[in-house]
Amino acid sequence: MGNYDNAKVSGDRVGNTTGNIMNGGLAAKQGDWIYYFSDKDIYDMGICKMFKDGSNSNKITDTDGAGSINIVNDWIYYGYKGICKVRTDGSGWEKISDDKAGCVHVVNDWIYYSEECSFDYTLCNIYKMRIDGSEKELLLKDNMFGTFCVSGECIYYIGDVNKRGDRFILYKYSPYEKYRKRLSKDQISEFCIQGNSIYYINQDELTYIYKISTNGGGRKRILIRRTNSINAHGNWLYYVDHDLGDIICKKNIRSGGKSRLNNNRSCAINIAGVWIFYINKDDYPRSRNYKVHIDGSESLPA
Repeated sequence: MGNYDNAKVSGDRVGNTTGNIMNGGLAAKQGDWIYYFSDKDIYDMGICKMFKDGSNSNKITDTDGAGSINIVNDWIYYGYKGICKVRTDGSGWEKISDDKAGCVHVVNDWIYYSEECSFDYTLCNIYKMRIDGSEKELLLKDNMFGTFCVSGECIYYIGDVNKRGDRFILYKYSPYEKYRKRLSKDQISEFCIQGNSIYYINQDELTYIYKISTNGGGRKRILIRRTNSINAHGNWLYYVDHDLGDIICKKNIRSGGKSRLNNNRSCAINIAGVWIFYINKDDYPRSRNYKVHIDGSESLPA
């Protein structure tokens, strides 16, 4: 599973994994190439690509920022001062929308995105539109964080967030049936979806990690550690361990074996092939994007 590709999930063409989208979409993999935002040089930032083994890195396009990176066919879609796209060879840059998207997820020929939410967690909207920017449609309004993901025919998000930011409910919403279902009684700060399972950080229980099905059943505690960020990939659960100083660790979901992967205060775990992209909060004078091999080696600025 080390070469997991986001190109197809359950027959859909998806631009990135749900776990990466929920962690800011710093990187995405398609075929033999990994696409990511590089900010290691403040005067030369942009979207880059590298071969799956980490070699042959080169910049595709200049940009001072890029989040929610999605790759579908030969196009890169991302959010920065709107929603933009550029071909994987760097040609054909275009701004699709001026809407200030907080999160973007591309599935088949549709772009799903949330508008930027205010800091007091007031009403936030989720829209969809065609990949050419046409047929914009409002799908959902809720008091929610701006992050969400699309899996199958449903949207998953944390809603009912009050102005104090201390109420977090995980919902599953079907745009076709116009039906919203609460999936857990727990207060949830972060989650990711792997197959038919949802892994989440339980705010009600010291930020331990739990697992439920995408229908809300089968609740089970997976990890008794205080955590800040999670992602899932193959048989592995990746998380930021607060008890160890916010470093990245991994746990084998089947065997239970655990190991630590870096020594930096980290957040926003993104997995692309055999690489983990993350934000290094120890990097001075500013937090930058880093990458580390899934075996814990080669931790370097991305």
